Amino acid sequence: MSTGPTPRRRRWYQFGLGTILTVIIVLSIPLAWVARERGKSLREQRIADQLRERGFKTVMLAGPYDSWALELIHKSPPQGWWRDFARLLLGKRILLVYDPPPDFSDLTLLAGLTNLQGLHVNSPPVSDISPLSGFPKLVVLVLKGADVSDLTPLAGLKNLEVLHIGGGAVNDLSPLAGLHKLRMLWLHSTNVSDLTPLAGLTILETFVARFEPIPLSQLEFLQEALPNCRVSNDRFAIELLKIRIRKP
Repeated sequence: MSTGPTPRRRRWYQFGLGTILTVIIVLSIPLAWVARERGKSLREQRIADQLRERGFKTVMLAGPYDSWALELIHKSPPQGWWRDFARLLLGKRILLVYDPPPDFSDLTLLAGLTNLQGLHVNSPPVSDISPLSGFPKLVVLVLKGADVSDLTPLAGLKNLEVLHIGGGAVNDLSPLAGLHKLRMLWLHSTNVSDLTPLAGLTILETFVARFEPIPLSQLEFLQEALPNCRVSNDRFAIELLKIRIRKP
């Protein structure tokens, strides 16, 4: 009795063309993402070098998931191993930019730094702060001496926790009304007189105003609206001292 040819047994490591293509596509997606992130890292390192050449005193780079605010502001424990691994795999990003040169005037130089968490601008030539709307992760912002009048670009900085505004012609705090993570606010030598936009910032811990035309009634209003906030002003402190002295 004749028998047909014995069928070849398919080995476990043999795959069809479709399977191989699927595996290649699945692997290419994360690899392409890593390559893109590495490209961002190289770009930001070049920008960091340019900023230092322009005279910026402090340009700090860290991993894409590192948080400067966690350790310095919130006093959290050191960050986990996975952030260290991400820094090694994906490269570094610009996290902080402090102390620009006195002639610095154009914030568009910082455009695209989406990981920026801290920015300190102490340059009178700066008048246009619209590029700040492109920094969604910004936690600390210091605008001292800048010729700023409109705070509207800050309205979308929902992660902002510390804000210092010094100088300029700012007279309207309405753009800050939606910054519900704001914990510290300093005003120095502005034209602000109305504090009602701050009444809804329930986690505000510190409000300091120096050389401001703020009526005493507005300071008292803010203190009543935010009883857990430390409201500090030269005039307010003097009036409180007078009241205490008058008490028997």
